[in-house]
Amino acid sequence: MNTAPITRILVATCLITTIPVLGAWAQEDTMADDTMMAVTETVQIGGLFPLTGALASIGEQLRVAADLAVDDLNAYLTEQGAGWQVELMAEDTGTNPVRALDKLQLLHARGISLVVGPATSSATSHIKGYADSNDMLLISCCSTSPALAIAGDSVYRLIPDDLDQGAALAAMLHADGITGLVPIWRGEAYGDGLRHAVAEAFEEYGGEVHAGVRYAPAAFDFGLEVALLNEYVEVMVEEHGADKVAVLMVSFDEGLLIIQSAYDFEALRPVKWYGGEALAQMSYLIEDDIASEFVAEVDFTAVQILDSHGGTTNQVRDHVAEIIGTEPVSLVHRSYDSIWVLGKTIMAAHSAEPRDIKAALADVVADYGGALSSTKLNAAGDLELANYQIWKIVDNAWAKGGIYAAERIVLMAAEQPEGEVLVGSLYPLTDGQSPTNQNSPIATQLGVDHFNEFLDSINVGWDLVLVSKDTASDPDIAFIRALLLDIGGVDIIIGPPTSASVSQIKPYADRNNMMLISCCSTAPRLAIADDSIFRLVPDDSKQGMAVGKLLENEGIEVVVPLWRGDVYGDDLRDATKANFESRGYAFAEGVRYDATQDEFGDTVSLLDDEVRDAIDMYGSDKVAVFLIAFDESVKILQDASRSDTLQNVRWFVAESLTKQSNVLNDPITRNFVTNTRYTGVQVSESGGAIHDMVESYFVEKDGRTPVTLVYHAYDAAWLAGLSILQSGATDVDSIKTVLPDVASRYVGAIGGATLNEAGDLAAVDYTVWSVIDGEWTAIGNYSLLDDSLIVASTDSISG
Repeated sequence: MNTAPITRILVATCLITTIPVLGAWAQEDTMADDTMMAVTETVQIGGLFPLTGALASIGEQLRVAADLAVDDLNAYLTEQGAGWQVELMAEDTGTNPVRALDKLQLLHARGISLVVGPATSSATSHIKGYADSNDMLLISCCSTSPALAIAGDSVYRLIPDDLDQGAALAAMLHADGITGLVPIWRGEAYGDGLRHAVAEAFEEYGGEVHAGVRYAPAAFDFGLEVALLNEYVEVMVEEHGADKVAVLMVSFDEGLLIIQSAYDFEALRPVKWYGGEALAQMSYLIEDDIASEFVAEVDFTAVQILDSHGGTTNQVRDHVAEIIGTEPVSLVHRSYDSIWVLGKTIMAAHSAEPRDIKAALADVVADYGGALSSTKLNAAGDLELANYQIWKIVDNAWAKGGIYAAERIVLMAAEQPEGEVLVGSLYPLTDGQSPTNQNSPIATQLGVDHFNEFLDSINVGWDLVLVSKDTASDPDIAFIRALLLDIGGVDIIIGPPTSASVSQIKPYADRNNMMLISCCSTAPRLAIADDSIFRLVPDDSKQGMAVGKLLENEGIEVVVPLWRGDVYGDDLRDATKANFESRGYAFAEGVRYDATQDEFGDTVSLLDDEVRDAIDMYGSDKVAVFLIAFDESVKILQDASRSDTLQNVRWFVAESLTKQSNVLNDPITRNFVTNTRYTGVQVSESGGAIHDMVESYFVEKDGRTPVTLVYHAYDAAWLAGLSILQSGATDVDSIKTVLPDVASRYVGAIGGATLNEAGDLAAVDYTVWSVIDGEWTAIGNYSLLDDSLIVASTDSISG
């Protein structure tokens, strides 16, 4: 074993003396000789706890949790034969930024460069400059100011910044019908940041935020501030009404003094009061006689970060509760994990130097699981996962309300279903569907699986379960399957994907209060407000505009359509015809074929005749075929490949065929679509982490990227589940009511999912795809907003 000089380290609320450590992961049972840390001294962990001052009630809990972490870490180190231990030496910041800097400078003078803490944003902000300039590292359990979310600096935080807490409070205010807000807040980094975050988010809901009252953190008498608050509330009540006005209080323990002062002002009683995270679960609000009476009258509500439960969550909570004598705040889990994270990073980095710790920290926290199930950090070095528990005071006791899940921007109801929640699924699972089309039901099930993982992360006691039925690509069978689901008590259905099947089911669903969420149905005739149908795609009047513009751009003057004779084909043909003709061009009668037929020789012969007539009149370079089909397109193109006439014009296709791989897998059709520059549009993909995750799943599964509608099928599961979460119910009326609101804030595989009045995806852009050198290639983009098209020449792209 190697030996090394002693290095001193500050860990959050602790003081460390350590040696550069060669170590293994804490999860491992043994430590290999070549990775052991050559420690010959006890590692002293120093702590910056607010043991006195405005956060004393929380500071002691943080210290107790850190003590426990040291004990557990020492037990682990003994088990691993590490040859070294840790010792906690607590320091009191007094909830005072100046004192916190004094402590940091003292620790640095002792050679300590790694710090876990301090707890508050004001203290962290005050000492950050010193830490940055002296190559130190801070790991704070509890600092949340958005102003400190800076990538590449010395500050890392095991908690999200307050932008998400602001969104949570704003969502609560909006859900409670509040339209006017008067804030009172402590004038420092934490208070200023949270007040701004709430105001910005609340104004997005259309709420009005008064300038409010900013007070000095060192104040101990709030009579003047509360009198001013009372005056401002009176003004807002006159404008909005008392039932629409609320007070937001962002404070630490001085919140008790503010409430005691507010007790004597009549205008402050009829309005609701809300508090930031530092006030949630505070026992002094219910133990003080004056405060307890007031908070009950104003329906006091606060939010608190919701921990993702790890293996030691209960152990930490129970230990702190036993020592302190009261239910601890959730921040204790972060204090506990801060000790472990620093220790494990030293082991992983084989060093106690700040620059080495910074290099290894991201990997360590991504894999660590302790009191928190995840400590993964974002690019700014703050905790990535952010969900918030709502707390209310009921019968003079703190009681859990709903949960705000920032990860999915949803405010869930306090009362939730239990066990399995059944949702139907109608997709064509058989009848010769192409592998690409079979991916839509797989994507919906993937969405359900990921949604259930999300439920686990927020400790919700139910699971979404799909009851899958096969439509066999037959609208009549789809109707029978929907009927059977309804009889079985399943009246919320994801699917079916085709407009023909949706149209067949719709009358029954409308009469029997069912609900269909279709990933892919686009027929304009189904765009009806207040019915049973919701669709995660725009209706085909928009696709008709995109195709019309594309045809015009490509110099086409006459189009000969070939389309399947069902509600989807008929509506898209009509929409494209209307748009292309409005641009001053010709749209031939074309050929309509029966959606059930499987032989296309005669159909293609009729198409050949019409195309020949069009060529005679306009010339082959001005004529195009527009094909609207499903998987039968392979047989159609095989027959078309025998015609010199049909090979001599451009072919454009509907969204249902764009990016489909089946025409590329057949050597005959592959050659045909390449020669005819087979081109179509598809709803543009927005990208993003969720989109990329779904894409990677199917690339690994199939070896190729999926069609766009697969992402819509994935999101359908999430929107169904999130609507159940937000409403806390499983009945159709409740889900219909909240689904548009959920969709308006949802960001998933398709990006945003805002619905229009008809319950369809609001206007989107379309990407232009063409087969070039035997592969689908994106060549342009159509904007619905201004009917503009930017497209590259297929000739210039071709190799």
